[in-house]
Amino acid sequence: MPMMLAVAAALLSFQAAPAASTARIVAPIDQCGQDEGFARFRSELLDVLMRRDATRLRALVAPDIEYSFGGDAGRDSFFRDWKLNDPASSALWTTLAETLMLGCARQGGEMIAPYAFLNWPEFDSVGTSYLARPGAELHRRPSDESEVIDSLAWHVVEDAPVGSDASENVWRRVRLGDGRIGYVRNDQLRIDIDYRAVFQQRSGRWLMTTFIAGD
Repeated sequence: MPMMLAVAAALLSFQAAPAASTARIVAPIDQCGQDEGFARFRSELLDVLMRRDATRLRALVAPDIEYSFGGDAGRDSFFRDWKLNDPASSALWTTLAETLMLGCARQGGEMIAPYAFLNWPEFDSVGTSYLARPGAELHRRPSDESEVIDSLAWHVVEDAPVGSDASENVWRRVRLGDGRIGYVRNDQLRIDIDYRAVFQQRSGRWLMTTFIAGD
């Protein structure tokens, strides 16, 4: 966990130049750190995540937090469903930390992580798309031994399925923005509707008001 949070701190200071449109690269830019109040809040939140401190976390979460499309809402339900009564076993710490690693975008008075959620490129086709993590490789075939077509880092790719593929539990056939097609390991891809966190200022205090996945 400490190493993960160190990586998060580094990524949150990263600023990338705009990439060519065909590349569809969405690096984790931080648009939120210039707000000193939010920067302090986020620093405290990262410390809470590192320490797995459910008591301190409660003060950083809005009483009416949205976290499910199934009708559940509210801090008490959020803590129950994320099993924060047993902090050592909760998956929230790593899931939220990984979300914060991916930059932050501003929309009005809201801060939203990851940055890519508000800056996702448009596709001509309707389908699922993914963000390729740094170090991901686009292979000619679904095998580590096959030819590497390209090395990826923050590339946005879209599903390019072809019939039934026995390797789909490990590999995904995808298309890059320039039209090239290949295979990337599933564990190197982040789906476009993965977890995102929304933060708002209420009565002078920053709170996490949404932490949700799906559409």
